Amino acid sequence: MVLTPEQIQEINYTMIGRGAPVEYDDMGYNKFDFSFCDSQPLKLNKVRCLHILNVLHKYTKTQLTHIAQDIIESEQSYKQYKEYIEVVKKDGENLYLYWNQKLEEVKSVVGELRSKYGNKCNWVNDPEYGWVLLVNKTIVGCLVDSLKEDVSNINIDELVAEVNELPEKSTSNKDSGVNIKKFNYDSYKIFPNGRDINQFIHQLDYFKYVDDTILIDCDEYNQFIELLEKSNLKYNIIS
Repeated sequence: MVLTPEQIQEINYTMIGRGAPVEYDDMGYNKFDFSFCDSQPLKLNKVRCLHILNVLHKYTKTQLTHIAQDIIESEQSYKQYKEYIEVVKKDGENLYLYWNQKLEEVKSVVGELRSKYGNKCNWVNDPEYGWVLLVNKTIVGCLVDSLKEDVSNINIDELVAEVNELPEKSTSNKDSGVNIKKFNYDSYKIFPNGRDINQFIHQLDYFKYVDDTILIDCDEYNQFIELLEKSNLKYNIIS
C-alpha cells in the first residue's frame, strides 16, 4: 500500500514520540534522524515525503517491521518526485512551490528570477508547509520558460498546468496604453496599465519588477519601443 502524506507524517510523529536519542534503547530515531525529522513542517509535501520515507526505510528491519512493506512500496512510488517541482498550495495571486533542494540548476534559475522580480518571487515560511517559494502568477510563465531552457531532467508538469489555467489578463485600461517614464539617469519605469507585456520584457537583458511597474535599462529603451511598435501596442511617454 502506498502511504499518503498524512500517514507518513503520522508514522514520523510516532517515531519522534518514542523519545529523543539520549540513550541507546533501540526506540525512536537515532540522533541525526531525530533532528531532521523533528524539524519537518506540519504538512508534508510529496518531496518531503520522499525524504522521510528514505529515513524510515532504515528502521524497517527493527522498529517498523509491521509496516515495512508499505514503507518500501511508498518509497518507490514517491521517487518520482526526486526531480520534481511541486505546487504545494496556491491562492488568488500566488503559487507556492517546493522541490529537492539538491537540484542546483533549479536554485540557479530561481536565484536569477528573485533578483529580477523582487517580492514577486521569494521564499516565505508557510505555517503549514514550512519554507516554500512564493511565485506570483504574473511571472510563473517566465519561470516555466527559464526552467525549460536551463534545467534538464526536471518534471514541471504541475507548473505548466497552472500556466495553462491562468485567466487572460484584464484589459479594462487598454485604451490608455503602456506608459513610459524616465526614472533616473540609467533607467525607465514602465506602467503596463493592464497590458500583458511580459513577452517583451523578457527579451531584455535587464528588467526588474517593482510593485505594479517595471524598470528597464536606458540602453534597452529603443529595443523595448521597437517591440511595442511591432505588436501595434499603444504607448505614451510621460514626464
